[in-house]
Amino acid sequence: MSLQDVIGLGDEARMNTPGIAEGNWQWRATDKQLEESALRL
Repeated sequence: MSLQDVIGLGDEARMNTPGIAEGNWQWRATDKQLEESALRL
């Protein structure tokens, strides 16, 4: 399970798109996203 799924993010937070060579692996979680998610867990 990816972090994006755990903290409830959508397609805007995809890590990669299969079949596309460029622009992958660029998403990063922010401190704010992690803090807000930790409060919900």
